[in-house]
Amino acid sequence: MKIELPFLPLSVNQCYGTDWNTKRRFKTKPYNEFIANCATYMASKKISGDIEVEFNFYFPDKRKRDCSNYIKGLEDTLVHYGVIDDDSFIQILHVEKYYQKGKPETIIEIKSI
Repeated sequence: MKIELPFLPLSVNQCYGTDWNTKRRFKTKPYNEFIANCATYMASKKISGDIEVEFNFYFPDKRKRDCSNYIKGLEDTLVHYGVIDDDSFIQILHVEKYYQKGKPETIIEIKSI
């Protein structure tokens, strides 16, 4: 299964905040907006059981970025829409970073194993 997002995910640091009074984590407003923006691209897609996932990030410039910071929020969004049952079913994970001037995007490929 292939999912193409015409935008990049948020860094995990942008996805979650902490309420220091209750010591609880919460989804930030930008992350809730990101989740809502993914609805069209993830609707009616579903794969169950153990899976292999490939994330391809196409950045618009060569600024220094840590790809692993983009994975968690994206995995949680896949679970949110029921595309995958749980991110614990990911047995193989590939992440690749590319540069594509002026056209950021994310391509996700998911396969049953």
